[in-house]
Amino acid sequence: TGQIIAESEQNLYFTAEQGRLTEVLVNTGDAVKQGDILATVGTDELDRQIKMQKLEVERAQILYDEASKAVDNTDLNTQIEVQVREVNKAQIAYDSAPEGTEKNMAALTLEQMRIQLDAMVAKRDHPAASSAASLAAVTLEEQKLTLEALKDQKEGTEITAPFDGVIT
Repeated sequence: TGQIIAESEQNLYFTAEQGRLTEVLVNTGDAVKQGDILATVGTDELDRQIKMQKLEVERAQILYDEASKAVDNTDLNTQIEVQVREVNKAQIAYDSAPEGTEKNMAALTLEQMRIQLDAMVAKRDHPAASSAASLAAVTLEEQKLTLEALKDQKEGTEITAPFDGVIT
């Protein structure tokens, strides 16, 4: 007579910090292949947290996209160049307008053009836009990392077979 000894033996455990055992998918004597799920812990609360965190990532992405648009001054610089030309035209119209109503209208138009130009320059040069974009980028990264951590926790809710074998 002889004795059969397992070639490999391994104690398995969940890495999830909390949860209730919800399913045992194998019995003693069952053959398993590497990667087969053997047992699971309930993940309802973790699933809810993951869904909520995905929404937080989406929200942070939207805020980042909006803040980044404010920092992109390419279009704004073009608009400023156009507005400078409009101010120059309005100045010429004012300078050549006869006294009276026409001159008053030209003065009003010139003032409106200058106000619009000043607003565009202030928007372009405002340092808060750059700070807001940086803060939004950091927030987005934080939200993504939190989501990844939650997903990692979920991986710890299953015990899988580390190799082919028989449950003893």
